[in-house]
Amino acid sequence: MKQTFYLVSVLLVYSDYETSDKRLLFTDFYDAIKAQETEIKEYTLYLLESVVTEDTQTFFLMVDNDGYSLTIVVEEIHQQ
Repeated sequence: MKQTFYLVSVLLVYSDYETSDKRLLFTDFYDAIKAQETEIKEYTLYLLESVVTEDTQTFFLMVDNDGYSLTIVVEEIHQQ
């Protein structure tokens, strides 16, 4: 039986010199979505004057006027 995984990737660009990335792996889609929501709440503290430019169930993008951004993607991965 092939397993399906859900990868939550977080990329935060919050200065010219600092970028952080994080990856979380889940076997349940709803757990991955909950993790995405948690990451959005946590990382939006870094981008106080930002605008959400994309917000779907599996993709989130927020940017500010200085070009700093938060990108979160939930990707479905199928075991080969």
